[in-house]
Amino acid sequence: MSDRAVVLQETGIRVSPATQLQFSAQSVLGESPPTIVFVLRLVDGTLVPTVDVMPPLGVGIGRIKTFILGDSDLVYAALIPPDDGVTEDTMYGSILLVGLFSGAGEIRRPLASGYITRNQGVVWPPTSSLSPRKSIGLYRFTQPGNPPVGTQFSVSFESRAHIEVESIRYTVVTSAAAATRQLGIECLSGGQVAFRIWATSTQAASLTRSYWYDIRGFGAAAVLTDIFTPIPFIPLEGIAVVRSIADSFQAGDQLSVPSIYGTVTTSTV
Repeated sequence: MSDRAVVLQETGIRVSPATQLQFSAQSVLGESPPTIVFVLRLVDGTLVPTVDVMPPLGVGIGRIKTFILGDSDLVYAALIPPDDGVTEDTMYGSILLVGLFSGAGEIRRPLASGYITRNQGVVWPPTSSLSPRKSIGLYRFTQPGNPPVGTQFSVSFESRAHIEVESIRYTVVTSAAAATRQLGIECLSGGQVAFRIWATSTQAASLTRSYWYDIRGFGAAAVLTDIFTPIPFIPLEGIAVVRSIADSFQAGDQLSVPSIYGTVTTSTV
C-alpha cells in the first residue's frame, strides 16, 4: 500500500508507557495549593481530562504530585491558581515529564515553569511560539485504512515538507502460517534510503503485536504484546517516505494503519 499521508492531525507529546507527568509547586507563604489539570488523547482519539489538587503547601515547602501516563498523547497540562488568590511572586510551579529508560537512566523533560499569580497559572503548551521556523508543530500522520492483507504500508509526504520523525507505531496480526516474521521500518528522503532498522524482537504465527519505534527509549518493564525499538531523530526532506519492511511476511498477515509522529516544517518557497 502506497499513499500520501491524508490525515494531518495536530497533537501533543507522544508519551511512552510508564512515563510520569510531574507537577510541583512551592509557596513562601504556605498559600492554598493550585489545581492540576491535564488532558490526554488516547490512541482511538478520545480526549481524557484529569482535574486534581496539589497537596497542601507548607511555608516554603515544595510539593510534588506525579501521574503515570499510558499509551497516549499529552495535549495540555496546567497549574491553575487557587480560588482564594495568590500574593504576587510568592508561588512557583513547574510541569515536567519523567521517564526511566533502559541504558539512559532517568530523563527529565521540562514542559513549563514560572510564578503562579492571581490571574495566571503555569500552562503547557504556551500560547505562542518563539520558533523562527514556519508551521512548526508536533503532528500525527496516518492513513484512512489498513493496507491490504499480506502487504506493507508506505506513507509519503509532500515534497515541500521537512519532517523529523520521533515515533512510529503500528500493529501486526499474524496468520496461522508457520514462520518467524521480522518487522522493521525504512525511511526515504529525496528518493534515497535515509534510515532502516529492524525491530528488537520477532513475531511467530497467530499472534497480535504492537510495534513502537521511539526516540525516547523505553523502560525495562515492557508489556508482552508490545515490541519496543529505540530510534534516533530521523530528518526527512524532499519526497519523504516512511514504510514498513518485513522478512518472512505471510500472505494472511495483517498490518494496521500506522501512526507516525514528528515535528514538521513546511517550506513557504
